[in-house]
Amino acid sequence: MQVGPNTLVTMDYTLRFAYGQEQIIPGLERGLAGLQPGEQKEIRVEAEEAYGPCRPDAVTVVGVQAGNGEERRIIIPGEA
Repeated sequence: MQVGPNTLVTMDYTLRFAYGQEQIIPGLERGLAGLQPGEQKEIRVEAEEAYGPCRPDAVTVVGVQAGNGEERRIIIPGEA
């Protein structure tokens, strides 16, 4: 399958970290607490438990016209 517009892509990858050592975002670490080997769980992490709330003053939104006439937005990190 070739990836292109509207293609659903699922990626599985290995993430190695020492649990409890603050090597990953706090919300993900809390969501993993008590998980047993082979067990699966869906974890949703709110912004405040990840990289912090969105700060509109710290981003710039640039409109881009795609080749098919569809407009897409690109967010560029700004000065914090």
